[in-house]
Amino acid sequence: MNGFDIEIQYSEKVKSTTLEVWPGNLVKVIAPIGSTETELQKIVSKKTKWIIEKQRLIKDVPVWREREFISGESLPILGREYRLKVIEGFGETSLKDDRFVVPVVTIENDDNSEQSKSELVKLSLIKWYKAEALNKIIPRVEFFCEKLNCNAKSISIKDYEARWGSCTPTGDLIFNWQILALPRESFEYVIAHEVCHLIELNHSKDFYRLLCSLGFETDETEARLKYYRNLFSNSI
Repeated sequence: MNGFDIEIQYSEKVKSTTLEVWPGNLVKVIAPIGSTETELQKIVSKKTKWIIEKQRLIKDVPVWREREFISGESLPILGREYRLKVIEGFGETSLKDDRFVVPVVTIENDDNSEQSKSELVKLSLIKWYKAEALNKIIPRVEFFCEKLNCNAKSISIKDYEARWGSCTPTGDLIFNWQILALPRESFEYVIAHEVCHLIELNHSKDFYRLLCSLGFETDETEARLKYYRNLFSNSI
């Protein structure tokens, strides 16, 4: 339909048709039960210009896929993909020669050994990502704080389900550790965004002026961020 891949979802909960543009040339159409394909085609046709603009914004956002955590898969760090290599043995995940190396001890005589193995790989990778995320977040927080002449009370990471970061009224900055998997521009934006909240705990014009003073184009960056999914789950 109109050069787009269309996915139609009929719902009793909606009274009018809405469109969602997703990475991979996909347009989701959420329509009331009883809507005809002809009606939906007309709606999509009228929104063609809007769809094309949305697709331009998210053209670099990868299509989310569920990972199996097996050798050969790739995982991103700040916009760069690294191959995963699972080996037999003990130890922790490491990054060697542009590749994730994850040692895992195979459980013999276990009907679910492959599933157990992939789960162990996943847990080991999560541990690595959490440590590396904090290592990379702290100096960037300090950098932006110096730019704005402010200070964070504390910096920590969390298993957020549906947000990339937060700032408390007392000045504690908390980040979703999975921002390490975002492209560098988005990674920097999330950190700068929360640092700006140390001064403006809102989303006022003054807040966005602070962000712009740090060199960020807020509208397009925020639009793209909405389409990134958590690396190890299907949230966000």
